Amino acid sequence: MPASENRKVHILVICVNYNSAEDTVKFAENTLTLNTSHSLDLLIINNSPDQNNLLKKSVQRDSRVKLLCPGTNLGYFGAASWGLEKYLSNAGLPEWVIISNTDIIFPDNNIIKKLYEFYPVGFDGVVAPKIHSQRSGVNQNPFMVRRPAKNKILFFRLIFRFYPVSFLYQLLSFIKTKIKYILGRNQISLVDEQKPHYIYAPHGSFIMFHRKYFEAGGDLKHGSFLFGEEIFVAEAISRLSLKVIYDPRLKVIHNEHRSSGNIKNKEMCMYVSKTYDYIYNQFYVR
Repeated sequence: MPASENRKVHILVICVNYNSAEDTVKFAENTLTLNTSHSLDLLIINNSPDQNNLLKKSVQRDSRVKLLCPGTNLGYFGAASWGLEKYLSNAGLPEWVIISNTDIIFPDNNIIKKLYEFYPVGFDGVVAPKIHSQRSGVNQNPFMVRRPAKNKILFFRLIFRFYPVSFLYQLLSFIKTKIKYILGRNQISLVDEQKPHYIYAPHGSFIMFHRKYFEAGGDLKHGSFLFGEEIFVAEAISRLSLKVIYDPRLKVIHNEHRSSGNIKNKEMCMYVSKTYDYIYNQFYVR
């Protein structure tokens, strides 16, 4: 094992690049400037092989950055899971593993220091920060406070099978979100000022896993190619008798969905439908 791999890494940030090399480079630069008294590694999984040389030139100047290319598109959590396994074959399990989109921005350079300050010992689950969407203006966490009913899963399973219906549903949902934000700005502000509290599911764009999640048997092996990571994590946490905590004192900005657009196209809706099939069969059929 190389000497550089013998050091104990306290924070591992994993991001997945898919046709967004510019965002990925910016995310890497932003991540490496975070203030922390603990060692940090950044693992980039490149799902776009044609962008590998560009990423190598831009991000591998820093020894804390590791770039892995599976040679094919493994999806979001699929790539993160593959990359984590590769990483752990040469290094110990970090204290925190953070899974992040590449379109995340850190407005507070002290987010890692605060994470250690707020959760010094005894926490054994997942932390969900405040995630401010630049697209809609709303906070995307808590993603789900409670476990969705079976009927809701069946509803989404059906809606996303038919693209014209799913397109209309997405459009109306986006308009509704914008109106709620405009009319309820003060209420949203009050929600953000609440103390940390337990929730069902964290938003998938930025999730902080404590090492005890993995030590208890948790993993990132989501059975769907794209989407549904939130419910997968929530169900894994519940199965392990751990907790998800939403903490608005920790904040990131989500420059949202550049690679997939504001409204999912027909192909993306197909993936959503398949994901709800998986979620229903995996977690709701007894």
